Amino acid sequence: MSRPMSSATHRRRPAFDRRVLILAAEFPPIGGGGVIRVTKLAKYLSRLGWAVEVACSDEPLATAVDASLLDELPADVRVHRIRSPMHGMARAAGVAKSRLPRTSPLFRTLFALRASIRALLAIPDRWLPWALAVSRSSHLLRRPASVIVGSGPPHSVHVASALLSLRTGVPYVMDMRDEWTLRPITRSRLPWRVAAERVIERWCLRRAAALVVVSDESRTRYAARYPWAADRIAVIPNGFDPEDLRGITATPLGVEAGLTFGYAGSFQVGTDIEPTFIAIGAVTHRGLDGRPIRFEMVGPFLPEEEAIARRHVSGDTLGIRPFVPHREALEIMSRWDALCVIATDGPASLAGKIYECLALRRPIVVIAPEGPAASLVHRLAVGTVASPSDAAGIESAILRALAMSAAGAFVGASAGALKPYDRKAQAERWSAMLTDICTKA
Repeated sequence: MSRPMSSATHRRRPAFDRRVLILAAEFPPIGGGGVIRVTKLAKYLSRLGWAVEVACSDEPLATAVDASLLDELPADVRVHRIRSPMHGMARAAGVAKSRLPRTSPLFRTLFALRASIRALLAIPDRWLPWALAVSRSSHLLRRPASVIVGSGPPHSVHVASALLSLRTGVPYVMDMRDEWTLRPITRSRLPWRVAAERVIERWCLRRAAALVVVSDESRTRYAARYPWAADRIAVIPNGFDPEDLRGITATPLGVEAGLTFGYAGSFQVGTDIEPTFIAIGAVTHRGLDGRPIRFEMVGPFLPEEEAIARRHVSGDTLGIRPFVPHREALEIMSRWDALCVIATDGPASLAGKIYECLALRRPIVVIAPEGPAASLVHRLAVGTVASPSDAAGIESAILRALAMSAAGAFVGASAGALKPYDRKAQAERWSAMLTDICTKA
C-alpha cells in the first residue's frame, strides 16, 4: 500500500503545472542590455523547476550579437521565434543600414520616411505587427502556459500578452523594464498618440495580474496614475549574475600605468552627451596628481557619438571598442579604475548596467538627475553623482571617483547590500509571485 501524502508534502506540491511563457521581442543571439533580464529570468526559473518557453522575434540580427547568452539557457528552455508580417521590410531596412552611409541623403530620406510612418501607424511601437502575430500563434493558443510574463519595452509585448491572456484565460504579468507612457524619452509629440497609448497601457494593466517595475520611484509613479492597480505593483530591479563574474579577477591598471575610466553600453536615444565628453576631455587632459588618465568606451556606438568623443578627448587618451559579448565586456570593465553609468531617462531612470558595476566593486560615476540611480550610489557610498548637463560637475565627480580608486581603500558595497540584486535571488522572488498568481487563478 502506498504511503499517504503528508499535509506538508501536499503543501509543497503546486496544484498547477509550473509552466511559464515569457514574451520578449528581442532575445539571444541578439545581445545588449535589454535582453539580459529576460535571459537570466528564463535561466533561473528553469533551475527552480519551471518549464520555461520564450516567444520572441526572428528579425535579422542587429550589430549587437552575443550568441554566448544562448549557452546559459538550460536545455529544456524552449524558444519560439515568431515571424512578423513586416519581416521583409525589417530585412530591407537592415540591408539599407549596412550598405548606405548614415550621412548620405538617401539614407536620411528613407529613415525619415520610416520614422514618419511609424509615428502615425505604429502604436505603441514598430513591434505591433509582430505582437499581433504572437497573439494569434496557433502553438501558443493550443498549448497555453500556466502564466505569461511579457517583458518590455517594446511595449507592444504587453499588447501581445494581454491578448493571449484574454484568449486563453491564462493570467499574465507586465514586466516593465522601462516606463511606458510616463517615460519622457518615448513620449510622442502628437497629443492624439499620447492619448491612444494611455488607453492601451490602461487596458493592458487592467488585464494584468501584476505589474513589475524596476524601482520604487516607478512604483510610486504608476500607483499615482493608476491607484486602482497599486496593490498589484511589485518592484524587482535589474541585477547581476554572480556566475558571470566567475574567473574574473578585478585588475585595474593601477597607479603606475595611470588610471582608466570607462563606459560600457550604449547611449539612450536623445541623450545630450556633449557635456559628458567635455568633462572627460578636461579630465584626461588634466590627469590626477601627475598621473595620466585614459577613457575607454565599449558598445554599439553611432558614428556621430564617436565623433563627439573624438572631438573632446585626444586620441592617445581615448579608446573606442565596438560591441563585444557580455562576458568579455565584464572582463574589460574589471580592468578599469572607475566605471561610468549614464541614466538620463527621466526621474525614474535606473540603468541596468549599474548593478554589474556594483558587483565589480569599482567606484561608480553616475551621470543622472536626482532619482533612483543617484540615490543608490549615495545610499551604498559606492561612488559619485553629477547632473547630465553640468560639465564641471561631471569633471569633479570623475576625479573624485578616480581618487577613491587610487587611494587603494575602496571596497565597494557589502555582500549583504548586493544580495537583493543577485539574479538567482530575484528569480526566487519571481517564482514566488508567479506561484501565488497561478494558485489564485
